Amino acid sequence: MLGVTAITGPVSAAGYVMAALMWVTAARRRLARHERSWQPGLHSAPPAWSRALPFIGAGAVQFAAFLSGSRVLGLVAGTVWCLAGLRIVETMRINQRLIEERDRLLVTDPLTGVNNRRFFEAELTRAAARAMRSGEPLALISFDLDRFKAVNDTFGHGAGDDLLAAVSAAASGVIRTGDVLCRLGGDEFVVIAPDADGEGGASIAERIRVAVSEAADRVIPGGGVTSSLGVAAIPDHALHPTDVLLHADEALYTAKSAGRNCVRIYDAATNPLLVND
Repeated sequence: MLGVTAITGPVSAAGYVMAALMWVTAARRRLARHERSWQPGLHSAPPAWSRALPFIGAGAVQFAAFLSGSRVLGLVAGTVWCLAGLRIVETMRINQRLIEERDRLLVTDPLTGVNNRRFFEAELTRAAARAMRSGEPLALISFDLDRFKAVNDTFGHGAGDDLLAAVSAAASGVIRTGDVLCRLGGDEFVVIAPDADGEGGASIAERIRVAVSEAADRVIPGGGVTSSLGVAAIPDHALHPTDVLLHADEALYTAKSAGRNCVRIYDAATNPLLVND
């Protein structure tokens, strides 16, 4: 037993020294590097075998403790096992945060921070189903910015991006709790307004119109950027989610043809004219 102890003792000590040197070297190299912002593909994942290192180390110390009968090495092995367990818990926590962040990015528009088209399509289906079950109305408000193309052409796309971000924040600030604002793309937005009929949706749309006009004037003073909004509702104008969105867009085109910067509720008797910005 003494012979085994004479061998395993120096080996364990040498292992700890080597581990300490490797730890210090890795820390120095990490501190010497500049911080880099996260980008897809910029940071490579550690090799899969590295995840087993804590358990290999704990097993090695445990085996050495078994051979030598050393209580000290036994305590060291128990400590290493505890650290390995903590590492597992920390890894699980980090993975959970990454999953939550991934899910958020999947349904969020990166420029404006509001919900994107992917989220809108799923949420509209759910909201329409709830409205049909409960018998409560559901309004859709479709709107875009008047003369937005002129902003990009005159002031550049950077100004256009600033305008979209400001407009999104302004619209988010005046809709009701429970209403959902989504950006479909470009300067096209839509609001899902539960428990609101055509008139109720028009009231919300009017608040959005005023807020958008004020926000646009702050970003581009004198630019004359306004918004045109169309409203359609379940069950007054359609029963299927796709149809109610189509009717909201038609009401939006009616607002365009009426001179822009106004709100229109869908009217089946109206034949909207497609008007370019």
